Amino acid sequence: MPRRTAGDPVQQVTDAFDSVATRLLDLSKSLRDQGKDEQADIMEVNSYLALDPDLRGQAIQRTRQGLPVPVAVHQAVDSYAGVIAALPDPTLAERAADVRQVGRRVLAHLHGVTGTVPDQPLVLVAHEIGAADLLEPGQTVIAAVSITGGPNSHAAIIARSLGVPLLLAVDPALLDLPDGQELLLDAHRATAVVHPDEHERTTALAAMDG
Repeated sequence: MPRRTAGDPVQQVTDAFDSVATRLLDLSKSLRDQGKDEQADIMEVNSYLALDPDLRGQAIQRTRQGLPVPVAVHQAVDSYAGVIAALPDPTLAERAADVRQVGRRVLAHLHGVTGTVPDQPLVLVAHEIGAADLLEPGQTVIAAVSITGGPNSHAAIIARSLGVPLLLAVDPALLDLPDGQELLLDAHRATAVVHPDEHERTTALAAMDG
């Protein structure tokens, strides 16, 4: 992938983590101003992960060993998330998803990937949905599908607070769908239908209106 910057690897790591921390903290403040304290608390915790000196330190140490900055960040995030995922408490273990989300955003910053904000409501499909993915400013997520994740994850907590259906442990083939593909989600039946027929579509719209 393209690189946003070159130069001192330590500074690249620091700048990338700082940028993600600032964005998440700004999102937290915005949510708190709207009276959404639970969501704001989760985003604030995620911003602290981006500021964690141990996580940054692992990435910096790997760059000093000669690894490219994105590789160093990826390995550090995987290692750090692996430790959390191995915790015996399932709720705490779910926090590994937050670490990986921070890592994805740091890597996106390093590669200069900003993404485009859809101009219409969308169903978000990803290998792993992060809490911040459901709260991205200017984006209206009406449903989400995640290949991995659990009911105690921050993403699941946010989805419940927003009333957004979130399906977990779905077929990875859904990741191959092109952007803009119509997808019908039934949270009660835990199903995702690609290319719904007219009857399925009409039934779903009636249920939504009801």
